[in-house]
Amino acid sequence: MDKASPPFKTLMACLLIVLNLSACTNQAAPTPKPTIAPTNAPQPTNTSLPTTPSFQQVDIKLAEVFFDRGTDYLDKDDLDRAITEFDKAIQLNPNLTEAYHNRGYAFGMKGDLNRAISDLDKVIQLDPSHALAYHNRGVAYNLKGDLHRGLSDGLKAIQLTPSDPEVYNYRGFIYSGIGDLDHAIDDYSKAIQLNSGVAKLYYFRGNAYRAKGDLDGAIKDYDRAIRLKPNYAEAYHGRGLAYHDEGDFDQAIGDYTKAIQFAPQYAVAYYNRGLEYHNLGVDEHARADLETALQLGLPQDLEADARKLLQQLPF
Repeated sequence: MDKASPPFKTLMACLLIVLNLSACTNQAAPTPKPTIAPTNAPQPTNTSLPTTPSFQQVDIKLAEVFFDRGTDYLDKDDLDRAITEFDKAIQLNPNLTEAYHNRGYAFGMKGDLNRAISDLDKVIQLDPSHALAYHNRGVAYNLKGDLHRGLSDGLKAIQLTPSDPEVYNYRGFIYSGIGDLDHAIDDYSKAIQLNSGVAKLYYFRGNAYRAKGDLDGAIKDYDRAIRLKPNYAEAYHGRGLAYHDEGDFDQAIGDYTKAIQFAPQYAVAYYNRGLEYHNLGVDEHARADLETALQLGLPQDLEADARKLLQQLPF
């Protein structure tokens, strides 16, 4: 059982007062003896009577306790217990905005996107200026494949928090998804301008440059990402793809190998390295990499291509 925090113990005492409970509920209260006050002693006229908290006040305080516990579980990635605590908080205080937000986040992490969106809708209803709710709802819409709603929420998040690099990063990701690479690059550049020390921003902009065919720009961004995060497997893999597009198969193999070194389960890196070995005529290595990629699990289209190529390779 979790150790109760001091505020929780105080709340329990308040509950006893409100419910008029005591440790001796079956005992009659002693009758106070009358006392005589001196006639010259002024009687208090402005002393307030002791008050007890209302049920509503206690519910609001208890809701905050359950919210804090849910947030602790969320920090520990215990999503189910977090959701249970947020349920309790919302039941006690239906206007606790952050409880809906954090529960929506938890549902999103579990892949329950519809319930995540429902909770984030409630957040925005209670607080139309909640930028993070728009951002997270946009992410959920994006994961559902509704890129236009995702973009709309991304625009609203930027309007509310124009100095937050993450909202530009997210909108850039959406623009990339709908093929608007120029706007994607602009947004990634804005995010980098606001925070130039984040490796993933250069990685995502590098992907946009590569998709646009600007291989030099892509390689420079992958280089920057790797300098900031030397074990960035995805950046090595992206740079390997750019080198492949340039026809530099040896450099591509070197980068795929680095990606595999830092992420040994990176199936697509094995697949692409296998293709490069095949391009160089090193079929023995190609076969080994393609077989490993299949064992680790490839997307359906790549799996079909890998099996087809394996049938063509000599034993």
